[in-house]
Amino acid sequence: ADPSLIGPMEFAALDVRTIPFRSGIFDAVIDKGCFDALKPEDSSKMLLEACRLLAPGGLFLCVSNNEALVRSRARKLPGWRQAAGTPVPIPDLDDEIFLHCYVCLGESASLE
Repeated sequence: ADPSLIGPMEFAALDVRTIPFRSGIFDAVIDKGCFDALKPEDSSKMLLEACRLLAPGGLFLCVSNNEALVRSRARKLPGWRQAAGTPVPIPDLDDEIFLHCYVCLGESASLE
């Protein structure tokens, strides 16, 4: 991507189960450690919110210490496609850390 096209970034700490932004407005959603700490029902809500917030083709990036957990939750929800070649282990850290990447397909997702 052309660096001159990248605008300023803003970060916010919010309840990942109900995020107060319009649908489809982000090109990327990044999680570092929150997903691993959630109860199963809350992790599904988090993934649904991430998908709702992403524009079609947007990316959900999740840094996790669990190679299978993100994948096991995401595959149960519509509107996602795992990016080819992920998860990717991140070497040379004390813990085993994986980078997961999912692409939002622009379909509506819900738990119902």
